[in-house]
Amino acid sequence: MNPPHLLRASPLFTDSRTAALWLLLRLWLGYNWLTSGIEKFGDPTWVGAESGKAIRTFFAKAIASSQGPDATVTGWYAAVLKAVAQPSAGVLTYLIPVAEVTIGALLLLGLLTGLAALIGALLNLNFLLSGSLGLNPLMLTVSLLIVAAAAVAGWWGVDGWLQRRRLAGAPQPSIRTH
Repeated sequence: MNPPHLLRASPLFTDSRTAALWLLLRLWLGYNWLTSGIEKFGDPTWVGAESGKAIRTFFAKAIASSQGPDATVTGWYAAVLKAVAQPSAGVLTYLIPVAEVTIGALLLLGLLTGLAALIGALLNLNFLLSGSLGLNPLMLTVSLLIVAAAAVAGWWGVDGWLQRRRLAGAPQPSIRTH
């Protein structure tokens, strides 16, 4: 039998009494994703008349940052950007804002909390690999903590409501007396 994972064994990640902490972190993270996506929808260089301009500029800067002794982007990731991201810029310019708004909304609602945080973490990781800092390191850290605490991170949200509803409807074990 394998020992329990340390995070799963910690009450911080499993006890519903810590739900208030996870609610605050979840709301902060959700707000940041939602507002980031909404800003992109309002920016004509993302989804407007000049759609794709912002993301192509972002990719070009990231690729340029992979050159020289002070490179901040690894060569392999710059190659991925050249081979995959740049040719897909026309789709990604719409997909990224949709993903950000969706992640934010799901986190704010506490719906599919662990999955939303995981997808957000992967998106943050891509931003970090592209050399973009800002809130990304903190958002990645909070996302990963929420993934670890997924059992209680959505307790005060739709996930928790569904979980409590499912538990309330579960058949109670019968007590036998002989």
